[in-house]
Amino acid sequence: MLAALADCWSLFVIRGVLAILAGALAIAWPGLTLLMLAALFAVMSFADGIASLWLGLSHHNAGGKAWPYVITGILGLAAGIAAVAFPGVTLLALLYLVAGWSIARGILDVVGAIKLRKLVHDEWAMGVAGVLSVVFGVLLVAWPAAGLLTLAWMVAAFAIAFGVVSLNLGLRLRRLRRETGVPRGTARPAMA
Repeated sequence: MLAALADCWSLFVIRGVLAILAGALAIAWPGLTLLMLAALFAVMSFADGIASLWLGLSHHNAGGKAWPYVITGILGLAAGIAAVAFPGVTLLALLYLVAGWSIARGILDVVGAIKLRKLVHDEWAMGVAGVLSVVFGVLLVAWPAAGLLTLAWMVAAFAIAFGVVSLNLGLRLRRLRRETGVPRGTARPAMA
């Protein structure tokens, strides 16, 4: 499992950078329309879904349990597809879509961090990302009438915090890969 994560460190970095960019865009244009917010959410969900599926395939090929990553990937892709297919949904429907995705994603990240704890001592970044996702989702459910501007700021804050933590995890995995000498390409999924 550790070899698969270390070999895919760049996916965490890419996921982090994309999340930070999405957050920066939401800050730069806080008056985004629902369509733009849905598009930003779709891009972030697609990127995260693809990265999670790739990690799942890497874990499976390395002999690890892939289901948390595969489920996270499918949820991310489904959330992204829904945001693209129904751009005119009401704010409340989008809010609950974002909240549900965030809570599910966070729970699966916390589960992954707990499993990773058995292999490495610096698993806290994945756990913190999971907790941030759950807290963000719960806050959205608790205050659904916060309004589009508030939602844009909440998405921006979450995306930047999640991006920073994911970027940190990716860089730590890169360092760990170099320190332990994990051979490059040992855990990449086979392309059929």
